[in-house]
Amino acid sequence: VGIRSVDRRLLELGRSLRATPRQILATIEIPAALPSIFGGLRVGVTLAVVGAIVGEWAGASRGLAVLINLARGSLFDIPLMFATLVTIALIGVALYLLVVLAERRLVGAR
Repeated sequence: VGIRSVDRRLLELGRSLRATPRQILATIEIPAALPSIFGGLRVGVTLAVVGAIVGEWAGASRGLAVLINLARGSLFDIPLMFATLVTIALIGVALYLLVVLAERRLVGAR
C-alpha cells in the first residue's frame, strides 16, 4: 500500500534514466502513493471528529459533546441537541470535503 505498491517498472525506468533517489521519490513514488495517502486522510478526518466528540464526552467541561449532554440532561432541550448534532455533522462533512478537494487538486479526477 502506498509507496511500497509503486510499479517496479516505473522505478526501474527512473533508475535507468539515472534519477537520484530523491528524484525517484519526488517524481514517481509520492505521486503514485497519493491516492492511498488521501484514502487514509478521508478515513482519518472522519474518525478525528468522532474521537473529539468521544473525548469531550469522557471528561471535558466545554465543547459540543458537553452541550449535547446539557441539552439531554437537565434542560431536555431537543432543538439545542439537534442543532449541536447538525453542527457536528457539518464539521465532519466540511473536513471530509476539504480532503476530497485537496485530493482532486493534487491527484486529479479519478
